[in-house]
Amino acid sequence: MPKRPRDNPAKPKRGRPAGGDAQKTRARIIAAAAQCFNSREYSETSLEQIAKVAELTGPAIYAHFESKEDLFIQTALAFIQRGHKILAEAAAEPGSWDKRLSRVIDAQRGVQEEVRTFPLIYSVVQARMIRFPERYQPVIEMRHKYSEIFSCIARQAIEEGGLPNSIDAQIAGELLMALTSNAIGTVRLYHDGHGDLDRIVRAAKALLSIGND
Repeated sequence: MPKRPRDNPAKPKRGRPAGGDAQKTRARIIAAAAQCFNSREYSETSLEQIAKVAELTGPAIYAHFESKEDLFIQTALAFIQRGHKILAEAAAEPGSWDKRLSRVIDAQRGVQEEVRTFPLIYSVVQARMIRFPERYQPVIEMRHKYSEIFSCIARQAIEEGGLPNSIDAQIAGELLMALTSNAIGTVRLYHDGHGDLDRIVRAAKALLSIGND
């Protein structure tokens, strides 16, 4: 009687996880990319390093992203979108313009925790966005959505008499974003001890003459 061939199941290939859908694989790659881009300079980070951290192959990454820069942009966007969601939800709560602004500034605690976890990504994306605006158009568009949160509050402030009618709401919104989101992030670089973020948020609200609840 001929011998039955010994069972020899094929070893799972590295690449897209068995049974995993494209969205899960994409999220897995972005998580690995965030770790790599935040641990070394952009120029020193390779897709091979990212693939190793993600336990995938290079071709698996190219199935989802066109290049290293495309992956970097999408990784940065993932964090920016989460920050936008935090602020948008805070701004969506009803109330007077100053109450809404107060909640948005309070929500900066959650946004700044994201920035603190991945500081190198945020600094690099800002620099590359200025150098290569066409490539980073998705990031620029996301920044516009960010500023629109503050412009909406500025328009409400004008309607409620908190700001004069002669003020440009869009410019006022840009300034509010700079005076809150950007300023809190900058000061956080120099005051990152226990409780410092709460003190920074309270000071920002006091300087803008809105309530500290």
